[in-house]
Amino acid sequence: MLEYEGYIPVKDEDTLYLMPVEVDLAEHVFSTLNITDFDGGAVTGIIYQLPEDPIYGCDVKSDEFIRSLLPRLVGKNIGLGLKSGETISGILMGFDEDKSDEDKGIFLNVLSSEKLYRVSIASVEHVTLGRNYALGLRNFAKGELKAYVGWKLDPGAIIKDKHLVSVKHSQPLKEGWRPLYHLYISDDVWVLIVWCEIINSTTREWKEVSITLTTGAPSHASPSQQDGGIVEYRINGPVTIPKLSRILIPVSKLEVKGELQLQTESSGKINVKVNITNESGKVWLPGKITIWKDGRLLGTGEIRFVKNGGTASIEIKT
Repeated sequence: MLEYEGYIPVKDEDTLYLMPVEVDLAEHVFSTLNITDFDGGAVTGIIYQLPEDPIYGCDVKSDEFIRSLLPRLVGKNIGLGLKSGETISGILMGFDEDKSDEDKGIFLNVLSSEKLYRVSIASVEHVTLGRNYALGLRNFAKGELKAYVGWKLDPGAIIKDKHLVSVKHSQPLKEGWRPLYHLYISDDVWVLIVWCEIINSTTREWKEVSITLTTGAPSHASPSQQDGGIVEYRINGPVTIPKLSRILIPVSKLEVKGELQLQTESSGKINVKVNITNESGKVWLPGKITIWKDGRLLGTGEIRFVKNGGTASIEIKT
C-alpha cells in the first residue's frame, strides 16, 4: 500500500511494507522510483484504499475509484480481477452505462482473444496494468481523491536478503543514515521491522561495498549517541548505492510486547496510542513508524529515543 503524499512500497517476499518519505520530495520519488535487486520487477497494478477509521473501519468502494480511471485506460491492455475469482485480460475498447439498470451500472467492453467481454464494474475487485500506464496515471489519481493510492509490485526473481529500494531525486542530500520502523499487529503477535535508510550524497556510485552502520562516529545526518549507547548494524553482503540516491535496507525483525490504548475526548474524537516495550538489547533511535493492524493501515507516528527495557509511547496519526 502506498500513500501518495509521502510513502513508497517496499516488497519483502510476500509482504508489502510502507516506507515514509518527505512530502516535499514525493513528486521526485514518483518520477524516479527505482527497484534495486528486484530482477524483472515491475509495477503491475493500482491499489486504492479509503482512509480508515482505526476503530470502526470502513468499506473500500473500489468500483468508484476504478470508474474515475476509465477515461485514461481506453485502448490499453488491462487485466480485470473479478470478485468471483475469475480474471480477464485484454484491451479496454470502451465503457458504457446501462440506463435500464436500476443502479445505472457501468459496463466495461474488453477485447480478449477476439472475444468481446462486457463486464459490470460492480463485479471488478481490482485492475492490473503495465508499469508505464500505472505511472502515467499518478498525477490524475492524486487529484482530489482523499485516499491511499499506490502501485502493486511484481518483484520478479527476488534475491533473498537483498530487498532494496533506491530513490533518486534532484534535491540536495545529506550523507548519513537513519532508522525507520514498521509495526505489524495481528491477534497477540506484534512484529517490529527495523529499516535503515542509507544516503549517498556524493557524485560517485558506491559499488558492492560492505556497510556497517553505527552511531559511534556519526556524521551530521546520522542518528546521534545518547546516554553512551552505541547502535551498530552490519549489512550482510555487498551493497551498491547509486550516486545522489538513498536505499532502504531491513536490518532487524523483532517480536515485541505492546498494548493498544483508546482515548475518547469530550468532543467524541477517539485517539489511538500504542505502547511497545524494547527488549532488543539495543536502544531504539528516533524515527518514523508505520503501524498495521490485521493487514490494514492503522496510522503513523514517531518513536523517540528508547533505552533497552524502556517503553515507546506512540501517538498514532490516522
